[in-house]
Amino acid sequence: MPAASALTSELAAAVADRQRAVRQRAQITAQRQQYLIDVEVRATRRALLRLVHRRDGPDAFCDPDFLACADRPTLYQAILQTAVTAGGADRADLQLYDRSAAALRLVAQHGFTAEFLTFFATVDTSTPTACAAAMSTRRPVVVHDITFSPVFAGQPTLEPLLAAGSRAVTSYPLITRGELFGVLSFHYRRPQLPHHSTGLISWSAAQAITYVS
Repeated sequence: MPAASALTSELAAAVADRQRAVRQRAQITAQRQQYLIDVEVRATRRALLRLVHRRDGPDAFCDPDFLACADRPTLYQAILQTAVTAGGADRADLQLYDRSAAALRLVAQHGFTAEFLTFFATVDTSTPTACAAAMSTRRPVVVHDITFSPVFAGQPTLEPLLAAGSRAVTSYPLITRGELFGVLSFHYRRPQLPHHSTGLISWSAAQAITYVS
């Protein structure tokens, strides 16, 4: 009996070891497959963004071939890329409207620090910012110098903007068929008015986000 019991224990241990090895192999295979998928996704995103860059226009990301293949992160980066190249911005950020919270949530950005992204991760109507004003009024808000703007005067949002290198900002509500989808903001390191193409970029962004959504 002791010998049989020992044999049974050895068999059980062997079975457990084999099952563990099978699980480990399956996990390694899944990780390898996911890695290959991630590599392919990154390559596709880079190719799509190069396509937008080559077209180099305020509505380049509305190209049907691009929209047919782009996922949301790729579209967001294409919009920001265009805001900088065709829109003349030094930095840009894109916020989407969360209807349940009646707030804007930052989903993509170009050129900002981690501190800025944390501070402005969520913005509601009570936040003294150009983007909050654009959300509330459903109209573009142009601030050619934030240090002289009543939007930021004496407000806690002024210093984080200055620290991030933003001296002027224009925020556009992204609206399609009367519905607000988000806000696109163009930031400049010096006091100035927005580039002449920012309105078209923002209008195109609203249409593209609706298409990909």
